[in-house]
Amino acid sequence: MKKTYNPKSFLENLLDKTLKIGVDEADAVLYENTQMSAAFRLGKKEKIFKSDTRYFSLRVIKNKSQSVVSSSNLSRESVKRTIESAISMSEATPKDPNIGLAKEIEKTKEIKRTLKTYDPAIPTEKQLEERAVTVENAARSVKGITNSEGCIADWEKTKTWLIGSNGFLDHYAQTKHKIFVNVLAKKGGSMERDYEYRSTVFKKDLGDLKKIGISAGEKAIKRLNPRKIKTIKAPIIFDPRVAASVIKNLGDAINGNLISKGISFLNNDLHKLIFSKDISIIDDPIKQKGLKSRPFDTEGIAGKKLDIVKNGELKTWLLDLRTARKLGLKTTGNASRTISTSPEPASTNLYLSPGKLSPKKLIAETNECFYVTELMGTAVNLITGDYSRGACGYWMKNGEIAFPVSEVTIAGNLKNMFKNLSAANDLQFHYGTDAPTIRVEGMIIAGQ
Repeated sequence: MKKTYNPKSFLENLLDKTLKIGVDEADAVLYENTQMSAAFRLGKKEKIFKSDTRYFSLRVIKNKSQSVVSSSNLSRESVKRTIESAISMSEATPKDPNIGLAKEIEKTKEIKRTLKTYDPAIPTEKQLEERAVTVENAARSVKGITNSEGCIADWEKTKTWLIGSNGFLDHYAQTKHKIFVNVLAKKGGSMERDYEYRSTVFKKDLGDLKKIGISAGEKAIKRLNPRKIKTIKAPIIFDPRVAASVIKNLGDAINGNLISKGISFLNNDLHKLIFSKDISIIDDPIKQKGLKSRPFDTEGIAGKKLDIVKNGELKTWLLDLRTARKLGLKTTGNASRTISTSPEPASTNLYLSPGKLSPKKLIAETNECFYVTELMGTAVNLITGDYSRGACGYWMKNGEIAFPVSEVTIAGNLKNMFKNLSAANDLQFHYGTDAPTIRVEGMIIAGQ
């Protein structure tokens, strides 16, 4: 009689067999993922996607060398090959005195469970189709929208299990409901596109689907007939959907991997003012309904809310066990890993706290500025802090849109950008890394 699959039993058996062959330490992550999506374009069904997968990642540590091997095949023979491969690979990798599972003194005693990361309501295929059709139809209803690149409605459920030879065994579940729509507007010889995106743990938090579509259409219309501008130094306003990227740059720069190697432009700035005193930035893995919330990281360390920047001061690095040991510090519980990698530091729900001014007032404080709605390219140097990205958006005069702008490059240095950054009060949580509208003074806009 065929045995019934049980994730707990599978992991216990995997770990037991690994330890018996002969390693110092081992841990494993098991992912159970179910996904459905419906794609529509111009009102017609383009694709229905369904998947139901399981895959595991085994890490072994022997003589301070480690390796990671993964597989989506959970059969007895595959497990045996995976274990043998992991042990063989560990014998050929360099030693690192800082690797290893959490020791008793490093373990967290309490893990917060009530994070609201799981929506038990599973959508049907028809419901996903209806979401996609509703959003795309609303976008196409905006006068001037002439074409669509489609709308995708997506739902995903993931269960993550972690087991370690240090006695850790636990799991958690997450769900995500997503909508993405992309439409084109045309007037005369000008053609422009724009989009809207939403991602939430619970379906009810997606909000009014028609408004999402209409917003995408109206944004595309506003971009028609863009102008070129001459190179100028001016304030830049970052729309929330691109402002988040500036906060992500900070998260990347304080990653323990860069810090422990001494190659981040912020290496010497811990406990120093790097923003104005009214700026605070938080990383919160236990945020209610957070898109990246989880009760513990991939080393079994319980999540806790971190003040990354408080009143302008850089308070901490983002650390896992290895980088914390290398720096002589304690882990911040920010270990993350993919199916094929060992744990590395990463942010969770990283966000810039809202300021006091409305976006309208923040913009109105400048006579002229460039309002950025989209960024292109990734020319950000985390060693020097140099920043240069393609951008499009609107030129603003006296708080109003004067004309759309495209094909420009904005440039500066992240240290200067951080010091000259102001935040509006319109923070919303859509991406996992989030920010309100922000203004950065004194950037270079390279045009004609």
